[in-house]
Amino acid sequence: MKAIALCKTSDRSGIVLPIVLIVIVMLSLAAYTFTDTSVSEREATEMYRRSVEASLAAESGVELARAWLADPQDLRIEELASNDSLFHAVLTKPAATASGTGRTSVLSLVPQQYEDPLIQFGVANESGKINLNALLDLRLNEEERRNMLLPIPGMTIEIADAILDWLDPDATLREFGAEGEYYSTLSPPYSPKDGPVDVLDELLLVRGVTPELLYGEDLNLNGVLDPNEDDGAETLPLDNADGILETGWRFYLTVHSRETNLRADGSTKIDVNGSDLAALYDELEIELGEEIAKFVLAFRISGPRVEGGSPFGRRRRGGNSNTQGETRGGIRIPSRARFRIRSLYELVAVQVEAEIDGARTTLDSPWPAEPSTWESAFPILLDAVGLSAEPYIEGRININHAQREALLGIPEMTEELADSIVGTRLTAGQGWTSGDATPTTAWMVEQELVNLEQMRELDQYITAGGGVFRLQSVGTFDAGGPAARLEALIDTTQYPPQLIFVRDLSDLGRGYPPEFFRPVAEPVMR
Repeated sequence: MKAIALCKTSDRSGIVLPIVLIVIVMLSLAAYTFTDTSVSEREATEMYRRSVEASLAAESGVELARAWLADPQDLRIEELASNDSLFHAVLTKPAATASGTGRTSVLSLVPQQYEDPLIQFGVANESGKINLNALLDLRLNEEERRNMLLPIPGMTIEIADAILDWLDPDATLREFGAEGEYYSTLSPPYSPKDGPVDVLDELLLVRGVTPELLYGEDLNLNGVLDPNEDDGAETLPLDNADGILETGWRFYLTVHSRETNLRADGSTKIDVNGSDLAALYDELEIELGEEIAKFVLAFRISGPRVEGGSPFGRRRRGGNSNTQGETRGGIRIPSRARFRIRSLYELVAVQVEAEIDGARTTLDSPWPAEPSTWESAFPILLDAVGLSAEPYIEGRININHAQREALLGIPEMTEELADSIVGTRLTAGQGWTSGDATPTTAWMVEQELVNLEQMRELDQYITAGGGVFRLQSVGTFDAGGPAARLEALIDTTQYPPQLIFVRDLSDLGRGYPPEFFRPVAEPVMR
């Protein structure tokens, strides 16, 4: 029988399976990595998209405030300070889901005497603070300027003088101040501004000014005492753990505050101190009537009638008239007005003597010191007449909003009067108004907080108006997602209102719980 030879094969077939498994694992891992990366990139893209939407919503809030400030329609500007229907949870992006629905809220922090700031949906009047950039324009001596700053918590004579040296254009050192010689010794050295401050944060460059003084304990600038702001030295910021939020100087100081010197309808006021006395009479007669025109002309020529002494302590030259020899209301116009009006309160409850049609005549003020004057007649005068032809008035302090410490900085202000102003505001609201009239400072006289003589001295430093407003705008979603927060200043003394300052506070966090921005009812859209 033929033998058959058997070939012994190598046992290699079993190695293919592990190789295939390794390849499958590697391909699976690559696919997983690709998928995971794609998902991560998609999530990152989605998060970025939502962040952009939140930022755009916050920007929309700023523009919403600008729109209402430009055209409040049938609302007074004062009614934009707290108005949930206009500024709370305004819809910016409708969507089928809560997570996709975007909103904006405009809010402001209103300082409260002896309490934490009040958070309102609206804008805050910046004129309730001392305007550092306007200090040097006031007709005050160096000590009086320093005294305007000293009532602010934490302020010292040395810091006050250093701030004033930082602002003034010269290199002359104040008694306790600091000029270039000091700043040149720092590392790195720098020069003082010697001019207006652009933003309040710039004060950190001034000798002696610290973040604790400027910002207080409110690390995230939300006006709320958060847990980390009331735990001592455990976490930043360093605080005294006393249960009270120290807000710093930002509620007392500003570098942007002014008001328009125009009428409520935007037209030019009559310059009561104009040098052309005949033109002044003509304008007043057309606008306010012959009695007022005659009285004001006589006042400019002779000043108020007083028993002994010069009018209000001094005679003020009022400028040359180019209508010498003309006659208005029976009064012959001289070459020069002998009296310049510093305050429209000087026209109230006084008499003037004038030669009318050749006879010496005593004229009574059309504005007696009685309620009807403060309720209607005087507000009409304030709207129609100004003390100069300048389009703006810089830096007057709004007595309806200023903190007690800011009030104490006003020249001629006493502690008793500051306490009376704050007390009256707490019991009767933010200042006196009559119906739909624009608020005026006259409520201080009507409420007998001051007499007319005091008011005439205070008037050049105080106001019940103001045209620059501060706000925070927060863009959010109804459920989840990021938030964006902006702080802005809007100047309404120009038309359209100008955005003069904006900064992104988003890195400081939302500042408030999500439910704070959820709608209670659908707000008004504009």
